[in-house]
Amino acid sequence: PPAKAPHPPNPADQELELAAFSFLTELLKVESHRQHSLEDAKLLKAVSALAMDSNAAPLLRLGAVRFLAALAPFAEEEEEGDGEDAEEKKEAPPLPAMRLAAIFSSLLQTGEGATKKSEEQGKTSGGGSAFLSGRRKIAAAASGASLTKKSDEPDNEALALAASGLSCAFHVLSTEARTEVLSALSDRFVRLVDSLLSAVKRNPRSPRRPAHSGLLAYEVGAALLGALGDGSCRRAMLEPRLLSAMFRFLLILKHVAEPPASGKDQEGKDEVPSEDQVLLNAAATQALLILSVLMRPASSETTIGSSWKEVISGAEATTDSVLSKKKKRAGGATAAGGLSTALRGGGGSEGEAVKAVEASSAAGLVSVLRELAGDKGDCAAAVAAGKVLDLVEGE
Repeated sequence: PPAKAPHPPNPADQELELAAFSFLTELLKVESHRQHSLEDAKLLKAVSALAMDSNAAPLLRLGAVRFLAALAPFAEEEEEGDGEDAEEKKEAPPLPAMRLAAIFSSLLQTGEGATKKSEEQGKTSGGGSAFLSGRRKIAAAASGASLTKKSDEPDNEALALAASGLSCAFHVLSTEARTEVLSALSDRFVRLVDSLLSAVKRNPRSPRRPAHSGLLAYEVGAALLGALGDGSCRRAMLEPRLLSAMFRFLLILKHVAEPPASGKDQEGKDEVPSEDQVLLNAAATQALLILSVLMRPASSETTIGSSWKEVISGAEATTDSVLSKKKKRAGGATAAGGLSTALRGGGGSEGEAVKAVEASSAAGLVSVLRELAGDKGDCAAAVAAGKVLDLVEGE
């Protein structure tokens, strides 16, 4: 007889499951409950499978990823040993930090083009990486449709949690595994910037960026920033696509900034920007700090395979093709506020028909960096922008 179609999920059951996830995640703050969860193999296996299940309800999948990310700082390393040491070795934890990192990395690699890139990495590494092999097994074990389908991609909040979890497990990874993780993080940042550019293309007058874009940009930026202390990681980050994406991110940031709901609050003070806008601003500071470190060594251009000037020109050309269309559709509007104002969430007065748009010649990277370097409201961003500006102008 033909197989019966599965019953549609019961919303009430999903609400109970989501509430259970929230409760379990809160319990992780208590040491005794956290230790019990770390030792519960059945629970960890079920949660890991749900986190990678592309057919799971999005909120349940998000709950699973949030639970794993909350566990990440406490995940144990799997001890190695042979001979007498092997007998004395502790029993392997049900979910060691290495496997947890593989789960997070697989999540970041889901979406269009992910499988092809993973296959290319396997060929270049000769298939010898235990971390990459583990990541493939996790992806293959995930129930449901292929992870390469765009609809299977987790939302930005789940991806941000995965990036946050990777930051916690990064120290246990081998050099080769770290390089693979950085590739996943870099690719995710590039795709995020592409989505922001697409938002400007779709609606030049009032771009609506994808939800939780600021959160994802911040968590990926934090993971990349934390990897700068490792020499092999710095070399891995000198990749033209990532560097170009960082420059493009700085160039388009004010065009995707969220204006406050109203110009002033009840007390006549400026509205506080949304939490996601604050995170997006913080991600811009992270990008500046990363660039100020990566651009300094004279050997960096050799690693990149091209000059910094070429990378910057390519980023400017890509963004200019989008922003020039925005300016044309907006009727040639002139700038009503600087980048620093937009970064803080200012979008001009109420009733303003068109958001501030600068001519492409004034929206180049040098102009953006000068404006950021002159804004002492964010000291870290101002200093980093000044260093990057000196390096750019010295080209």
